[in-house]
Amino acid sequence: MPQVYNFGMPVTSPPFDLSTAIQRVQAYADIFDCPLTEPQLRRYLEINLDGDLPPNSLPTNISQSEQVPPTVKTVWQQAQRYTRLLRHFPGIRMIAVTGSLAMNNIADDADIDLLIVTQPNRLWLTRMLVIGIVYLARWRGISLCPNFFMSEDTLATQQKNLYVAREIAQMTPLFGQQVYANLRNANTWVTDYLPNAVGAPHFTQEWQVTDTAHWSKAIFERLLSGQLGNWIESWEMQRKIQKFRPAQQCAEESNFSATRCKGHFDMHQQRIMEQFTDRLNTMERHP
Repeated sequence: MPQVYNFGMPVTSPPFDLSTAIQRVQAYADIFDCPLTEPQLRRYLEINLDGDLPPNSLPTNISQSEQVPPTVKTVWQQAQRYTRLLRHFPGIRMIAVTGSLAMNNIADDADIDLLIVTQPNRLWLTRMLVIGIVYLARWRGISLCPNFFMSEDTLATQQKNLYVAREIAQMTPLFGQQVYANLRNANTWVTDYLPNAVGAPHFTQEWQVTDTAHWSKAIFERLLSGQLGNWIESWEMQRKIQKFRPAQQCAEESNFSATRCKGHFDMHQQRIMEQFTDRLNTMERHP
C-alpha cells in the first residue's frame, strides 16, 4: 500500500477514489505553485487509470494547453546545450533534468537541476570535471545545479516513498536512455505509488540529445582507468566528504559515499511532505 508522510514519518494511506486521487495530485502541485496540465494530472495519479479521465472529473484550473512558455523553453534549450557538452565527459552515463524545470514550472532565477549517473568507481572524479562546467555556465549567467550523482552500479534508491517516486517519475532524461531504462527497472516500486507514470514524461524526446559521444571520451576513460584515476577518485572523495559532512542535517536526504553524492542539505523532502500532509488534513476537514 502506498505511503504518505505525516510530519516526516511514513504512515499507510487508506484506499481512495478518483476524485480524492485528483485532489491529492493538486494538493502536491499547489506546494510548488505548479499549474497542472491534463497529462501531468493523469501521470501522477496514485490510482491506476484505464482510458481517459472522465470530462466531468477535470478540475477547472487544469490547463488544456501543452505549449511550453518561451521563457521555460529558453531554459530547456540551455539544459540541452550543456547536456550536449557534458555527454562527452569521461565517466558520464546519464544526464536527467529534475526539479521545477522537469515540470515546466520555473521562476526567473531557477536552477537547472541535474541528476547525473556515472561510471562505477569514478563518481567523484566525474563530479570534479562537471563542476568545472558549472563554473563556466555561472560565468555566462546560467545556473547549472548537478545536485545528485549516482553510480551506474547502484541505481536502486534507498528510500521508497511518494516524494522519491515523484522525483523519479518527473525526471527528464536528456542523455543515456538505456541507463535511464535501467534506473527505472531498478526502481519498479515507483509504480506502487504512481501506476500511470510509466517511462519518461511524454515531452522528453523534444530535448533529448544523441547518446553517441565523441571518440575521445573512451580514450580518456581508458587513461583514467588505472592507478591515476584511482588516486584522483580517492583523493577527491575524501576531500569532498570531509567538506560536506558538517552541513549534512539529515542522512536520508543527503548522502555522500563512493556511490552517491546527494547534496540536499535543507531538509527539502521533509518540509514538502509535511506541507503535503497539512493540505491533506485540510481537505479532510473542509471537503
